[in-house]
Amino acid sequence: MAAAYSKYYQIEKLNGTNYLPWSLRLQMLLEKAGNLGVVDGSEPNPATAPLPAGQVAANQADVDAWKKKDLEARTEIILHLGDKQLQLVRQSKTAHEMWDLLRSQTSRGDPSYYPPCCHT
Repeated sequence: MAAAYSKYYQIEKLNGTNYLPWSLRLQMLLEKAGNLGVVDGSEPNPATAPLPAGQVAANQADVDAWKKKDLEARTEIILHLGDKQLQLVRQSKTAHEMWDLLRSQTSRGDPSYYPPCCHT
């Protein structure tokens, strides 16, 4: 009996001409894994985000959880890039930086080309 869901997906690597379909597919994969927030910026790093009133420092468990999500998201992004696009993001520190850089470099800055969930 075949599994209802597969852990592995065949997503064509970003090659410079397929940003829109690539980004939509990858967003779904990231959302399914619970990591889209670190990519689109809606879930900022607790270590750098403004603290709630009365809180002196970010909760280390929250920071560690965010770092794990970011690593998972960066891994998914990198594994779905062609070699040229990989060179664009190799010095990016976060998944959000990678996503913004790929969007700006690959889609040529055309706002109509961006998926609606990831405008920043």
